[in-house]
Amino acid sequence: MPFIMGCEDSDCTTTATSNIIVEFYDQDSLYVKKVSFDIVTAIGTDSLFYDQNDSLSIFNLPANPGIDSTIFLFRNHDASIDTLIVRYIRTVRLMSEACGFEQKYSRLDASTSFPDVEVISSKLDILNEQDIKIFL
Repeated sequence: MPFIMGCEDSDCTTTATSNIIVEFYDQDSLYVKKVSFDIVTAIGTDSLFYDQNDSLSIFNLPANPGIDSTIFLFRNHDASIDTLIVRYIRTVRLMSEACGFEQKYSRLDASTSFPDVEVISSKLDILNEQDIKIFL
C-alpha cells in the first residue's frame, strides 16, 4: 500500500493586520489623554469610525488596503478639522493554497496637523499595543 505524505501546511495563523492603533498624549505631561471628536473618518470612505459619544485615548483606525496611504479626518467640536496622514508599503504574499493571501503593511510614516506625531512601530501587527502617538 503506497503512503502519500502531503506538504500542505494548514496553519493559517498570521499577525498581519490592517488596523492602525493611534494613542493620544498630553504634550506637556506626556500622560495618556482621553479625547473626543465630533467625527473621525477617512478620505475615500463613507464610514464613520468614531463620533462625539466616544471619549477615548486609543483609536483603532483601518488602513486603506487599496492604496499606500490613508488620510484620517478628526472633526473637532469647534468644526475645525485635524488630519493624520499614514503612509505605508503594502506587501501581498500567498500563505498557502489553503490559506490564501495575506497583506502586510510596513515602513509606516505619519504626518499630522496635530501639534506632534511619533511613529512607534514600523509595521502593522496584531501584537502591537500602539503604532502611532499623537501629542496634544
